[in-house]
Amino acid sequence: MNNDLVFVTSEPQPEPRWFRALTLSGKPAGLGFRCPVCAFGYPHDAPDRVFHCGAWEKAPLITALLPTRSPNGNFGLPPRVIPIGTW
Repeated sequence: MNNDLVFVTSEPQPEPRWFRALTLSGKPAGLGFRCPVCAFGYPHDAPDRVFHCGAWEKAPLITALLPTRSPNGNFGLPPRVIPIGTW
């Protein structure tokens, strides 16, 4: 019989720096960028290279798997779905 103890921790995943930005109506608004260290960011239409924390960072080439963010707080909700208390 194996008496080894196993500890499992659920640490929160770091927030991605790059994301697909959406307008209030849900239309694509380019890529957004947000650095959790220096709090520098572009809410939408970020350039291909961003200078923050003393270095340049390039935008990812494959953006299909990036999370989506909307300025009204709807993170990836389907179209025509309005969360209660936001209107």
